[in-house]
Amino acid sequence: MPVIGNRWEDVMGIERSGTNEHLSCREQEVLQLIADGYRSGEIASQLVLARSTVKAHVETILRKTNSHSRAAAVAWGFRTGVIK
Repeated sequence: MPVIGNRWEDVMGIERSGTNEHLSCREQEVLQLIADGYRSGEIASQLVLARSTVKAHVETILRKTNSHSRAAAVAWGFRTGVIK
C-alpha cells in the first residue's frame, strides 16, 4: 500500500527540504496578506507599493520557499510558522 502522507505536499508543489533563505520582513508581510486573501492590487494599496513591486516580492517568495504557487507558499508559511 503506497504512503500518501507526502501526497498533499506533492500536489501543492511544496518541496520537503525547504530552503535556507529567509524571507525579509516585507516578504513576510506580503505572504501574510496573501494568506489573508488579499490580491496583488489590494496588497499594493495596503503597503503603499507599486503593483509591480508586489509582483516582484511574490516571485521572490515563491523562489525562496521553493513553491510553484501562492497556495503552496502560504502552506509553507503555515508549516514553518512564518504565517500565524
